[in-house]
Amino acid sequence: MKKRYFNSACPAPRVVYGVLLILIVMFFSLGLAGSTPLYASIDKGPGLNAARSISSVPLERGRFLVARGIMKDAHFNKTVIYLIDYNPLGAIGVIINRPLKLKLSKVLPEYKWLKKSELTLSWGGPVENRRLTLLALSETPLPGTEHMGGKLYAGWDVMLLRNFLSNSGAESNKVRAFAGFAGWAPGQLESEVARGGWRVMEAPHADIFRDTKDLWFELMGRP
Repeated sequence: MKKRYFNSACPAPRVVYGVLLILIVMFFSLGLAGSTPLYASIDKGPGLNAARSISSVPLERGRFLVARGIMKDAHFNKTVIYLIDYNPLGAIGVIINRPLKLKLSKVLPEYKWLKKSELTLSWGGPVENRRLTLLALSETPLPGTEHMGGKLYAGWDVMLLRNFLSNSGAESNKVRAFAGFAGWAPGQLESEVARGGWRVMEAPHADIFRDTKDLWFELMGRP
């Protein structure tokens, strides 16, 4: 992917304030108020050899990162992250099991076309909380998005959501919106995985769009 994902334009001020307000409430309700690091902090863990035996799934975009017990950063405790990008410049992903259960139409009231939508906002991670990330399933290509494989597309523009909702090839209720993302600088994610902080797993697209309440527990129980 191109570096543009780290430099895309922020939403309009009204959108920014609405999203920030929601995230502040969430931070305090979860006891997360304070600093928001770029990447997760973990204990030293069982060591490199033990970490290598955790999973044979290669670390690459389109995978799940499932937080393991040694993850001590409250932002990432029992989280499941979908890895959108992974390359020598670093990695980015969104937490898929931290729903805010707030309608996007309430957060973005200026977009009247969202009024009838039941789409809700989820917390994607502690980096750039003003950034909106979209994941959607579509039978046909969605212009302006990144194809993640199969029917899955990722986008960063709220207007892409309008195109999706009006796309006859789009699958009903197969779109998710996230505020913020998780990010790693070069070499940091590899280090965390090697120390046993994350379990790298295959990421069935159906798991992204299901009820994720018990997803972490289910993934940790899978072989």
